[in-house]
Amino acid sequence: MTRHGNVTKQAAWAVDRSHAPADHRLGPGSAEVARRELSLWDVVGIVRAEIRDRTAGAVEYERLGRSEQADRLRAEAAVLLSFLETVIRET
Repeated sequence: MTRHGNVTKQAAWAVDRSHAPADHRLGPGSAEVARRELSLWDVVGIVRAEIRDRTAGAVEYERLGRSEQADRLRAEAAVLLSFLETVIRET
């Protein structure tokens, strides 16, 4: 699954459908749906998944000889890991 697919999937489950109107309407405001609140541990899980995806992507790019793209993904994973370590340390 692509990173875009993961983001789409995550966005879909973030919608709290319990507040959606029973009758689906079209027009202005029809796309407004209450979002569910994420706990700190929900966010940690999402960030861990993103780190895992970027690390796996970097390995695949290396295998294909695309070092520049692999380096970019590893750098993104390092930033996310730093964020995650800070969040966990401050909790």
